Amino acid sequence: MAGIPPQLLNRLRQVLLECEQFESDRKLRTIFTYEPLRPWRFSLPQADSLTSRVDNLIGFLVDKHRSDTKENALILFVQLLSDQIDAEDERHQQLANLASELESAILSRTTTKNSTQNVNPGINIAVDSTADGKEQNFPCAVILTAIPVEYKAVRAHLTELREELHPQGTVYERGKFTANGMIWNVAIVEIGTGNTGAAMEAERAINHFQPNVILFIGVASGIKDVSLGDVVVATKVYGYESGQARIAFEPRPDVGLSTYKLIQRARAEAKKEDWLLRLKPNILSPTPNVLVAPIAAGEKVVTSKRSSLLRFLQTNYGDAIAVEMEGRGLLQASHANQQVSALIIRGISDLINSKTDKTNWQEIAARHASAFAFEILAKL
Repeated sequence: MAGIPPQLLNRLRQVLLECEQFESDRKLRTIFTYEPLRPWRFSLPQADSLTSRVDNLIGFLVDKHRSDTKENALILFVQLLSDQIDAEDERHQQLANLASELESAILSRTTTKNSTQNVNPGINIAVDSTADGKEQNFPCAVILTAIPVEYKAVRAHLTELREELHPQGTVYERGKFTANGMIWNVAIVEIGTGNTGAAMEAERAINHFQPNVILFIGVASGIKDVSLGDVVVATKVYGYESGQARIAFEPRPDVGLSTYKLIQRARAEAKKEDWLLRLKPNILSPTPNVLVAPIAAGEKVVTSKRSSLLRFLQTNYGDAIAVEMEGRGLLQASHANQQVSALIIRGISDLINSKTDKTNWQEIAARHASAFAFEILAKL
């Protein structure tokens, strides 16, 4: 094992094999919910036996370092595991001693490597890369937008942007988002309007990037209970065009659900004002609200409070507080790929019962939706 003397490695394995945290992947993952190890919680390797679980974990963490503090991940893990074991248990001190020895061994290895300019494999700081240049071990998010103002608002939160071309022609940009000691790889794309296109592009992006999270960030029209600039996070999206045309159109329920854990995180962040810091220095007064509630999506633009479509929405989807054109398509794709968490975040750019100039509010609404979305990513 690179950087670990064989005798030290054997002693480490023996102690870890005695820890109940290695009895299952689920138990092991709970340790990675603690802040020092959160950057690797999405990429922890799985195993089908205790021995392979120990060996996989050591091999996975030995060359990983936090991007902010440069602390070695394996040392952090052993220290945290020691802290979780009762001080009266001999494993507590064994692990504490092993952490100190690991620190000396890895530091010695790094110093030797730097002084000799050795090009042989050693301890890799930051990330590993595959032959095609895709970063590994950082969580990945895909963000879809419909129009340029939405794309621009999302792009402003990313660094190290570069273009990536899908074999079928879709042009993405990939960048990094750093918060709370964790780095996200984020792919963004502007796909145009409509649920059909959103479903197709979401499926394509999921297959291409294999993300942990997929989001749709953009603007929406407010139906009720919202003000210009407010943020709406969709608990569910009604596809309002599903139904049967008889003498009168008879709607049939077509509902897409956002992922539970993302809804819960959105509810938690909506109670706070942390996300507003991402808007500085352009925070409106009064400050915008965040509502976590149902919305509706279809292929038609609702422009008037006297329209038959608005009356239809109010009659059949009375709890929807906003309407847009892509969210149902994205949730169709995520439903078929349930390993990916999905959420729709919209800023209110116009109110159906108002004649306010929509153009002036689109940029503000898109910025608000983007700020809240990235606050959610920062807290996952």
